[in-house]
Amino acid sequence: MQTIQLQRGSERTILSNMESIVKNCKEWLNAKSEFYSVIMEEPVSRILVLRVHLIMLCCLICAVAVENSPLVSITAMLCAGYLVYRLNKQEKGGEA
Repeated sequence: MQTIQLQRGSERTILSNMESIVKNCKEWLNAKSEFYSVIMEEPVSRILVLRVHLIMLCCLICAVAVENSPLVSITAMLCAGYLVYRLNKQEKGGEA
C-alpha cells in the first residue's frame, strides 16, 4: 500500500495556489461583461449577469415543477429569493 506524504513546503504551495485561483476567479467575476454592458448601456459585472440568469433559471424550474413536485418548486423559489436578496445587497454597496 502506498501513501502520499506532503511536506510543509508543498502544503503551503498548494494553499497559495488555491488562494491565487480563488482570487483570480473573484477578479474575473467582478470584471465588466462587455456583451451585457453593450446591451444594457451601462457597466454590468459578470457576477450580476450570473445571478440574474440563476434567478431566471430558478423561476423557470419553479414554474415547471409546481404541479408535479411542490418540494422542488418551493426549493427553487427559496433559491431565487436568496439570489434576489444577494443582488439587492450588492446594489446597495454590500459585499459582492
